[in-house]
Amino acid sequence: MTMPPDNIPAHPVGHANPPIRVLIADDHQVVLLGISKSLEKHGDIDVVATVQMVSELMAALEASTYNVLLCDYSFCGSDQPDGLPMLQRIRKHYPDMKIILLTSHDDMTVVEHVMKLGVTGFLSKRSGDFSELPNIVRKAMQGERYIDPQTSQAMSAHFRASSTEKAGDGGNTGLSLHELEIVRFFTGGMTLSEIAQMTQHSLKTVIAGKQSAMQKLGARSDIELLSSFKLLTQNQH
Repeated sequence: MTMPPDNIPAHPVGHANPPIRVLIADDHQVVLLGISKSLEKHGDIDVVATVQMVSELMAALEASTYNVLLCDYSFCGSDQPDGLPMLQRIRKHYPDMKIILLTSHDDMTVVEHVMKLGVTGFLSKRSGDFSELPNIVRKAMQGERYIDPQTSQAMSAHFRASSTEKAGDGGNTGLSLHELEIVRFFTGGMTLSEIAQMTQHSLKTVIAGKQSAMQKLGARSDIELLSSFKLLTQNQH
């Protein structure tokens, strides 16, 4: 982890066009290095800090000021809540900071909800092309939203499918964001009690969400739930 020096102002004194201060958060070191390298060669962008854990991310946010956060959605072995709870926490305490999600976790339900939450941009790691990242950071500073072409096409298909399901007799059989988060945490190894504590829901609500997800996915056991969830996330692409 690289952390910023304390008490650095967001805009250097006497500089007409201060560089865009960027914080990068990802649990893979190779991703941090790759993104940093792609941004550091641009004089108008300053990579102030890189972190690999949610606790380090929160510490970095408290230590200094940033214009843009480039952040993954899920962190392997997370020591603090990741996913939607993490983004809600960041948005609450740092409402003016632009957030760009750069992640392989691009379920369309997640994309839809995080964009509604106020995330400025979404770039799927599956696209494998980060060449436009500097321009995406600049556009974020200008208040422009960005979704990579691959995810944008998938979202269009998702909305069309949702409209068709709502118009028919079968209803929408897709998981809600609440159900999706519960299953994601559960298949990641967390107990239902731990999920309740992390999401700040009652244990009863979490159990009901898991049961509802199992019914929608046609899973009769935890093993089937794991398999069904893997297939669901793979079929989003």
